[in-house]
Amino acid sequence: MNKTTKFTTIAATGALLLSTALSPALAAEGAAMPKNTTSEAQQQIAATDEQHQTYEQAAKGDADAVMKVSDEAALSLHAVRAARLAIFDGQTDAAGKMITAALTQMQAAQSDAKTMNLEPKNTTQPGEYVPFDLSMMVGEDFTVTPQNSNDVAKAQAQAQSGETQRAVQTLASADISATLSAALIPTDLAITQLQDAAKSVKSDNWQEANMALKAVEESVVFESWTADSLPMLNAAADQPASSTSNG
Repeated sequence: MNKTTKFTTIAATGALLLSTALSPALAAEGAAMPKNTTSEAQQQIAATDEQHQTYEQAAKGDADAVMKVSDEAALSLHAVRAARLAIFDGQTDAAGKMITAALTQMQAAQSDAKTMNLEPKNTTQPGEYVPFDLSMMVGEDFTVTPQNSNDVAKAQAQAQSGETQRAVQTLASADISATLSAALIPTDLAITQLQDAAKSVKSDNWQEANMALKAVEESVVFESWTADSLPMLNAAADQPASSTSNG
């Protein structure tokens, strides 16, 4: 099994490694290089450059096309959990308020779902999905080198600012394998279930309300992408140059 580690931890470790490894590595880099190169090596370099250009073109896509965490969806799910706990504790007034808050937040998240138009492949459950949690993983054999340090620093900054998908693309341009993982929820289905919960509250049917809230939590699905299968940024890169604005 290919083990992975969260990128932010690896990047922080790599920064420490750079402080001791950077100087000698740069010195070695200045050593004389062989003048003779094979055609096979040149072809590999050309192929790598072409792949890098593809990733860089994708990374320059419209910022609105990047997958981003929906804070509203995350807040809604927190409210759902709080409402269920309140029901179990018999705090019905608090539970009712939490259900109302969850519905309001999920309705606000629906516009994000329509914009991103994500279609998870590991579920048959239809819906308009939005991510409420994103994480990036790299292999345990990943190390920071003088050659990739700038890309690693850039990717770390992107991940910390919420541009996790762009960070994966940046690492790919430096030949660093990374995976983007997301927790997704279908907002349209969740809204229907939350509306059912609100109706059950009005009829004082707390068991039904709890079951509707449970259905919201169980509608969550998980999806992972590698750099060559990322949604939206890759789609933007596939568009012909003529599709961009001429100003």
